[in-house]
This record gives sequence, C-alpha cells and structure tokens, in this order.
Amino acid sequence: MPIPDRRDVAQAPRGVVVQFPIPTVAVWPSGDGAWFVIWRAWAWLHGSRDDAMADAAAIATAHGVRVVEH
Repeated sequence: MPIPDRRDVAQAPRGVVVQFPIPTVAVWPSGDGAWFVIWRAWAWLHGSRDDAMADAAAIATAHGVRVVEH
C-alpha cells in the first residue's frame, strides 16, 4: 500500500469518531425493592425506581448518553 503524500493527507475526509459500544447509564432492580444506577465503573443504590431514574437521567444528560432500564 503506497504511503500518501502530504496533499492526500490534507484532503482526507474528516469526521466524528464514534465510540463503540455507545455507553449507557443502566438502571437495574436489585431484587429486594432497591434500584441500582450503573455508569461505567460506578454504581449507586436507590430506594425507589423514581429516584434511580432521576439520578440516571441527570448522569446521562451530563455525559450525552441515554438511560437503559433493565
């Protein structure tokens, strides 16, 4: 494969790099009535689904991702 010269590199298409898989904020029931909110390597335990969803929505908004409820 030939090495492109500087003109080819300068005119190469540029775009947005998309990270795969796209991260999400997950909301999981704990099995005993509490709810987990999981973002990357972090997890928070909430006493109600409503509290967990509100926290997950705030995290998702701050990081530009979506919430997935399991």
